[in-house]
Amino acid sequence: MLLPYWDHSGQLHHLEGQPESFADWERGKELCTSRQGLHNAVEAILNHNIVRTRCLALDMNTTLDVTLDNGRAVIVRQRHQYSSDPILEKWALDKFNAEIRLLRWLKDNSSIPVPAVIAVDYMDSNFSIQEKLPGSTLANKWHFLPLAMKDFFISDYVDIVLELFRIPVPQCIGSALVEVKNGTHAITVGPCIGVNPCQSCPTIIEDVFEYVRFFVALKRKAVMDMEPDAQQRAEETLSYVEGSIMTILKSFNDPCLFRCVLTHGDLHTFNILVNESGNVTAVLDWEINSIQPAIFSASYPIWLSDDGVRDPRFAANTYWWDESPEERKRICAQFETIVRERDQQYYNCLVAGRNLRSAADWLTDQDPDPGFDNMRSWATAHLRS
Repeated sequence: MLLPYWDHSGQLHHLEGQPESFADWERGKELCTSRQGLHNAVEAILNHNIVRTRCLALDMNTTLDVTLDNGRAVIVRQRHQYSSDPILEKWALDKFNAEIRLLRWLKDNSSIPVPAVIAVDYMDSNFSIQEKLPGSTLANKWHFLPLAMKDFFISDYVDIVLELFRIPVPQCIGSALVEVKNGTHAITVGPCIGVNPCQSCPTIIEDVFEYVRFFVALKRKAVMDMEPDAQQRAEETLSYVEGSIMTILKSFNDPCLFRCVLTHGDLHTFNILVNESGNVTAVLDWEINSIQPAIFSASYPIWLSDDGVRDPRFAANTYWWDESPEERKRICAQFETIVRERDQQYYNCLVAGRNLRSAADWLTDQDPDPGFDNMRSWATAHLRS
């Protein structure tokens, strides 16, 4: 299906969207040994046969939309296993466990629409069975929503991010864990689980300045693979960006900006489901959540942002936008207005932290940028040391 996307110069193109299913299967068709094992394990837990599956994702997990012989539909998420690599295996298991526990906590303690966890298998297959919530991915729905419905969606979306913003969490930086304390399940914090082991942190981070130094250390890993002249430019850029961020942080005296809050971490259009009316029906994929300072957490909808690595003047050539420049600006302004009406603290963090979040995005971005020249161009335009 062709969908509208906009390029760096604001020109409209129609490109192939992500398929709703990467592979369909029906009972009677042959399965590979590993997938057959997964089907057998799911059927044993649910006491029903699988008659049909649609493969929704294959990247960090295998995600299946499963239909049973009684007509019931569930979602099965199987983590990838790395038996020959203990570092990858620990990372994969940690994020799998963290997501399951957080989903259960959110289901019991919030009104955020998350799927119920029906069952978890920790044996050979390592999968969870989750409730299938109604709706379609925002990625496949956004372009077809009428203007008024997009505005309604933004209002609904604000309610969800504000509820997440207000959940009490420990005041240090890392990934959210859920543990039993005094007979009840409570959110605690553990070392940050990143999008891969290299972007994870082995320890809990105590303050915002240490958090920035962690970002800088992540980015510095890319320097060693550059040519000598590019290495020098990259180091100069890192020093400039780090110094600028530290100066900005030291200029703030509002403690609310540094209050740690729960953050989804991957709130793009494939992880949001909406119905025909534009209501948010599900927020999915919580495995790289984080607890971080509010000034880094409060943010504009990522698919509408022109900030940081998504700034059309400096973004990678492979980047496309879901809306025209004018519409992105209009909806982000509407987002600001609604947030300001409903939560002044979130609004203050949103506005004050705009360049800080952009700088953090540059420091964690993994797209090639020899000499960090694109990051330096952005920093020169937006930061002052």
